[in-house]
Amino acid sequence: MRDTANNLTITRAVPADYEPLLRFLDRCFDKPGKRWFHIYYGHIHRRAHPYIDRFILARKAGAIAGCIGIFPFDLKVGTAVLSTAGIGSVAAHPAMREQGIMSRLLIEAQAALNRGGYDLSWLAGDRCRYRNYGWDLGGRRVLYTVRLRDLIRYETRPPRLRVHQVPARAAHEPARLYGKFETGVVRDRARWRDLRRRKWYRPVIAESRRGRAYMVAGEHRDGWVPEIQGEPRTALGLLVRHMKKTHQDKVTVEYPYARDALAQALHHAACSCVMHDRNQIKVCNVDAAWKKLLPEMRKRHARARGPLRGALDAVRHTGDRKILLDRLLGFHDTLPVFPEKLARFEFLRPLGWWMSEYDSV
Repeated sequence: MRDTANNLTITRAVPADYEPLLRFLDRCFDKPGKRWFHIYYGHIHRRAHPYIDRFILARKAGAIAGCIGIFPFDLKVGTAVLSTAGIGSVAAHPAMREQGIMSRLLIEAQAALNRGGYDLSWLAGDRCRYRNYGWDLGGRRVLYTVRLRDLIRYETRPPRLRVHQVPARAAHEPARLYGKFETGVVRDRARWRDLRRRKWYRPVIAESRRGRAYMVAGEHRDGWVPEIQGEPRTALGLLVRHMKKTHQDKVTVEYPYARDALAQALHHAACSCVMHDRNQIKVCNVDAAWKKLLPEMRKRHARARGPLRGALDAVRHTGDRKILLDRLLGFHDTLPVFPEKLARFEFLRPLGWWMSEYDSV
């Protein structure tokens, strides 16, 4: 496919493109290390199929002028599982910016999403740029700031822990504990194995008489814990051990917007709690996403009285479903504003989907 306006050729990447692509990304993102994306985003940057096939390249005179990656995963929201395309590695050559290369790639990516039949698409980046193409703020995560002194004060008799690193050959070991999250990226053994290629993150598991817990610490940022799950007292004990071992007086723990036992324990121990979006989401296939989410919507909003209880089933128009899904998958309680014909659904609030930073692309 040739874009005559910019003299661009759009192609899928092949294994021979891998090293030039890595050099291109290092330059575009001004990374000091060689093959930075291969080292730090190794779960998605690999020479082999099908990983390399997920990159769309824009070429000018044979050289890479821009790229965009489409990385598939399944997102669980309660009982619903939605096929999702993560968008990442979006770049244009520094000398060729402001020439429409990124816009051209985003349009090509949207066509690929439609062909792929994805329910949703996720990305992180400049909201005001990507909103023009249909992505906007969505999901919810709570950032708990926890101080070591408070944990010690509340846990006067912490459980005795047996802690071990998760070996690469058993990367799926925390899978049962991870399954306690009501929302998150679905991880099979292959995905756990790919995630272990990320240099910045190392999962550890703890056991006590009360139960098991695990956590993933972000080694690239001091005081950052992007994932933790398990028996609450064991999890807090693991957090104390981590803070003592790394000589940190305070950490920030990311957790879904939930009401489970660990969320309550973190809320009790934290000196502050802040709710954030989980970057940006776009509904690609409205009717398919609606069908998958409808049982979850019924369950979450079962307290609605009278005719409203069955009103969701009566929504047939794709445009109306899109407006409701934008609220349910979004971040704000009252946005988008519903038109008058949908005003009876004003009771709807976001479903609060979440994905771990560990899964980010």
